[in-house]
Amino acid sequence: MGILKGLTNNGEWRMNMRFRTMAEVLGLVGIVGSVGFVGVEIRQNTQATRAETVQSVMDGWREWNLHSASIEQGELLNQIYGFDNPDDAPFPLQQAIQGFYRALWSNWQNIQYHHSVGNWPEGWWNAVLADMSDEGAEDQTAEGLVNWRRISLWAWEQNGFRFSGSFQELFDSVSQDW
Repeated sequence: MGILKGLTNNGEWRMNMRFRTMAEVLGLVGIVGSVGFVGVEIRQNTQATRAETVQSVMDGWREWNLHSASIEQGELLNQIYGFDNPDDAPFPLQQAIQGFYRALWSNWQNIQYHHSVGNWPEGWWNAVLADMSDEGAEDQTAEGLVNWRRISLWAWEQNGFRFSGSFQELFDSVSQDW
């Protein structure tokens, strides 16, 4: 018996049942293989995206840490700490300090977002929350923390509106005890 079996009454070709079954099985194997391939690709893409996210955030932290560790930045912070009211400081100093804090808050907001979508590990997020509470202060003495918090709040009043609502709520809750 051949693969095709004669003409039917209406003139259409009729396939042999064995051939039809084999074609269906091969089609099913192709579909299952394709779905499996897509699943592997999605998993690899997810892993790559998470790795890129972590690398991007780490790059931002590295840049901020390099900047904040500079002698110049330390001098600027000490200058602004000398003003009872930071609004009395020269405008270029105010701008430099506000930029310093905006960079820090941008990093924190970025991490908050990536944590919320599952791309940032919980343990690392907890470390960021601890940093936000007051460990970010350059000077860990009581006076240093008071100054860090005072200037942070001043800069936040000037710049908080630039950040997402969820980050504003987070920062406000962290800083309310200051």
